Parts: sequence; structure tokens; C-alpha cells
Amino acid sequence: NDTWKIDGLENYPNSEVSVYDNQGKRVLLKITSGAFEWDGKLNSRILPTGNYWYNIKVSDGRILNGYLLLKNRN
Repeated sequence: NDTWKIDGLENYPNSEVSVYDNQGKRVLLKITSGAFEWDGKLNSRILPTGNYWYNIKVSDGRILNGYLLLKNRN
């Protein structure tokens, strides 16, 4: 029941959050309009445990990149 939350992103509406798997496939594209939260699913299906890379285009022009470790308790 854990989620990835980005505190403060609600202050920057129309920011774009993308998440990619290790093969470069985009598994999430979200244009924010409030608080951001992601449950680690793609089309209601749990994604496999592993590293995922993110790209956040903040509506003020900043671009943030990094990775997260998604751990599923299968």
C-alpha cells in the first residue's frame, strides 16, 4: 500500500512526471493538477520489482531526473 509522493508538486500545476523501466519503456505519464501520487502500477497491474527512472518537467522550467527502486511484495 505504499506510494511514491512528490511533496510540493501541487504548487506547480501542469508539471509532467514520466517514469521509465530498465528497457526505456514509459510506464507512467502524468500531467499534474494537484498532489502527485503513484502506486507503482501500469494499467492496474503491479510492475515488477526493480529500478525505474523518472523525468519531471516542472511547470517553472526545471527538469529533474533520477531513479527509484520499486519493491513489490509478491
